[in-house]
This record gives sequence, C-alpha cells and structure tokens, in this order.
Amino acid sequence: MTGNKLSLTVPEPEFRPGDQPDFSHFDVPRALWITRLPHAPIPAVRCCAEAGVQLA
Repeated sequence: MTGNKLSLTVPEPEFRPGDQPDFSHFDVPRALWITRLPHAPIPAVRCCAEAGVQLA
C-alpha cells in the first residue's frame, strides 16, 4: 500500500459546551391529530399497562 495515506476529517462543531445553541435551522412540522378506532376506548390517566394495549 505505498502511496495511500489514511485521513480522517473531523468537522468543526457549531457550538461548544457553554454556548447557547441555535436550532432555528430545524423545520419542526406541526403535530397532527391522531385518529383512533371508534371501538378503542381511551384509558384513564392512571391505569395499568394492560389497559393501553389496544392503543398500541
């Protein structure tokens, strides 16, 4: 392997620890309503895990 040099490119980070990051370049889509099946009940807020299986 004569003539082949190994190289590694490490990009310069945009922000360093302690800097205030800027996420304005991210496009965050608006959340959509989730439609659920009419026969799938909505479990209570405090319920056991088995009560939410139908929604999975």
